[in-house]
Amino acid sequence: MKRVLLGAAYSVIEPLGLLHLAGLARDLGWERKIALVKDHDFEPFFSVMRDYRPDLIGFNVYTGNHLQAFEAFRKIRKDFPGTRLVLGGPHATYFPMDAVAVVDDVVMSEGFGAFRAILAGGKPGIFPLRKIERFPMPDRETFYADYPEHGRSKIKSAITMTGCPYTCLLGDTFVNTIYGKIPIKELAEKYGTIPVYTYDREEGRAFIADAVNIRRTGRNKKLVRVTFDDGTHIDCTPDHRFLAFGWGNQNGPSWETETEAKDLQSKMHVRALREEIAGAGYTSVTWSRRGRQLRSRMVVEYMKGRRLLRTEQVHHKDRNRLNDHPDNLEYCASVQEHHDRHPEIAQRMREDNPSRRMTPEQRARSSERAIARFRGRKQSLEERLKHRDHQLGENNSNYKHGKTVGTRSRIKEVNHVVVSVVALEETADVYCMEVPATGWFYANDVLVHNCLYCYNSTVPEDIKDGLPPEIYAEIANTKGMGGRLFPKNVRSVDDVVAEGREIAERWPETRIIYFQDDVHGFDVKPGGWMEKLADRWPSEVGVPYHAQMRWEMVNPKTEGRRRLDLVQRAGCTGLTLAIEAADPAVRMEVLDRAMPDSLMFDGMAELAKRGLKVRTEQITALPYGATAKPTKMNLDADLELVELNVRLRRETGLPTMAWGSTLAPYKRTGIGTYCEKFGHYTGMNNDVPDTFFDRSVLRFPREWIGHALAERKDDPGVWLDAAALDRYRDQNAELRRIFNFVTLVPDGHVLARSYLLSNEPYTFGRLGRETEAHLWKLRDPEAGPLLAVARRLTTWIAEAEPGGSALVPVLLELVPLFACLPKSLAVVERFAAYAVKDGPTPMALSTAVRHHLYDSVLYAVEDERAQVLK
Repeated sequence: MKRVLLGAAYSVIEPLGLLHLAGLARDLGWERKIALVKDHDFEPFFSVMRDYRPDLIGFNVYTGNHLQAFEAFRKIRKDFPGTRLVLGGPHATYFPMDAVAVVDDVVMSEGFGAFRAILAGGKPGIFPLRKIERFPMPDRETFYADYPEHGRSKIKSAITMTGCPYTCLLGDTFVNTIYGKIPIKELAEKYGTIPVYTYDREEGRAFIADAVNIRRTGRNKKLVRVTFDDGTHIDCTPDHRFLAFGWGNQNGPSWETETEAKDLQSKMHVRALREEIAGAGYTSVTWSRRGRQLRSRMVVEYMKGRRLLRTEQVHHKDRNRLNDHPDNLEYCASVQEHHDRHPEIAQRMREDNPSRRMTPEQRARSSERAIARFRGRKQSLEERLKHRDHQLGENNSNYKHGKTVGTRSRIKEVNHVVVSVVALEETADVYCMEVPATGWFYANDVLVHNCLYCYNSTVPEDIKDGLPPEIYAEIANTKGMGGRLFPKNVRSVDDVVAEGREIAERWPETRIIYFQDDVHGFDVKPGGWMEKLADRWPSEVGVPYHAQMRWEMVNPKTEGRRRLDLVQRAGCTGLTLAIEAADPAVRMEVLDRAMPDSLMFDGMAELAKRGLKVRTEQITALPYGATAKPTKMNLDADLELVELNVRLRRETGLPTMAWGSTLAPYKRTGIGTYCEKFGHYTGMNNDVPDTFFDRSVLRFPREWIGHALAERKDDPGVWLDAAALDRYRDQNAELRRIFNFVTLVPDGHVLARSYLLSNEPYTFGRLGRETEAHLWKLRDPEAGPLLAVARRLTTWIAEAEPGGSALVPVLLELVPLFACLPKSLAVVERFAAYAVKDGPTPMALSTAVRHHLYDSVLYAVEDERAQVLK
């Protein structure tokens, strides 16, 4: 039997990609072994290789360990010339020509098909993704046999999908924007963001909000044409979502549901809008039978960022009531202020006021008509009941019992009725956008669902430089990939449940499973993926799980509540959500994440109400200073992240913990290209660290400059000098080490700023003293109990001497820190154990706090004794 050896860098998390590849090798009859490399030391890997004598060696390489991996494989090539060598993983995908110089085969992107061909003895070379294959069942047995500590772990990891699940519209589809109807392809090419018409499902109201991340999202996609009763149509991917609905009547309640294009049926109604000229010559926008507003008022409401009062007015500067361009509209706080913009009206009324020509009889009749219309008087209960009874049953002009009776409704239909859904023969590129406020936008006057930001949206153009033309063409033209290097591949519920059942039965010490995919539970339609998992996971697996989502997915104003209902029913106890940056401009321009703060606060409040635990993720040391709008810089910007988490916790009670990392500017990724464009990074990734916890390799501007930084990046005066750069890098590294801690302290951003800006060395003693002083200064009601815990913790440490008497002075210095953490005894004991093993270093403290918050709080897999001294 042939043997394959698979390797990767060591992590406390299972190397899921290798486990699935090992499962494929198992299914093809190969003997398997997995060996992990710690701290770039390949000697143990070489030893395993010499003993095992594999026929094929595969290794997952990422930017940060690529130099060491390349050097190791050059040695393997020299010492074992007959062994077939394969490299895959992120670095091999983005830099396949570098990798193929040292091995026989390079696997780009998802590797199941390529690995199958290699195991079958296929011709060596670069293997781009040619076909999406079903995930093989992972070979956990082989891995846990070699790494029993992972098998004994109470936390297991799994994955349910890869790639982006959201697909989109044909490029010539017109989008309803504040400037008129514009093809979405043109928006992607010319606009970074644009206001569009959207719809709030909770309020049942159309309004204008920003669309962002407008981009091509797929290539050569299969399309369907949805045709409506007014003769219009939309060409989109089969799974693009519309908002179908039905009116309620005496036969049943109203309903509204998201429906994929392929599932739309003839005569279904979908949400839409209509523009028409109102009686006074203004353009009116109508989105439901009784939902309408003047377009000019909608535009000004967007410009003001709020709803207008009835007394507030809109003035057209050019007197053209149909010209609702934002530049032509002026806000007026009152009717009088609006009249002041129209002196010609006052002049006309002075010269020829019609009321002056009215006779006393005409005035009296006018008053009588006003009274008859109940103007100024509320109808009595008896009158309202009489009116209701008069409209019941067949007396209602809208009553239907198989046919329309009486007169037709005078209210014009706004919705579009589906006539047909037809698959198109041709394929085409598709486009989409994000509307963070609601998740919906109007295209060709029809309401459609938006796409979400996708972290793995890399397309062939991003890595074109250095690729052989034939490889580039093959990647770009592969059907089903949508042009992405990491395409959508969703595992079946059957396979996910089967894997969970195997974990529960064979490794019963497992207390929680962590689904590592970025958009868990994306499909919440009735009978969809998430509903099926919720029906089966509790009874067939029974192990609770933690998952990752995006803020848009937990938005209570869209489909967030249904999604959270389903994941909680399935057994989800907590979520990881990425904040990334505190400033909205940095989130948008640097990271392509268009999330308003309100989305995070609303989502966090919903999660808190449900009792879910939350971990937030953020990136520090970002390439600041080049955004269109001024932002805080460097350490001030990093501290904003602490403050945002403190505010979230103060207002909602969450997050449970906050995790911070330092940016790694990987070349050929979006963020790497941004860093190169504005001069923050000029290296070749040879200095990029292999963890998220090392010092930054970027350089940073002295102050905000804006987009002009791209032209000024070669000016040394723009950047921090060597001393200032070293100081900021030190401050950032220390902030990252204490990030988990200060985000849990009341007003922890104040403590962090004071501690980091001091010129004194960073020591345990100073951190403890300043934490205690900070707590004494607080008026926060939490401070008193924390100080009381600190006093009792001091007594316990002196008596119990965890880690030995020599460690007691160090532990006592850190008592104020420990007291601010939940389950404080457990974190003391964990740090003492780490300090005995590796020394009482700042990294040992940071790691102990992080692991404690994971194991004892977020995942709650540890069974400790009384852990808070009260």
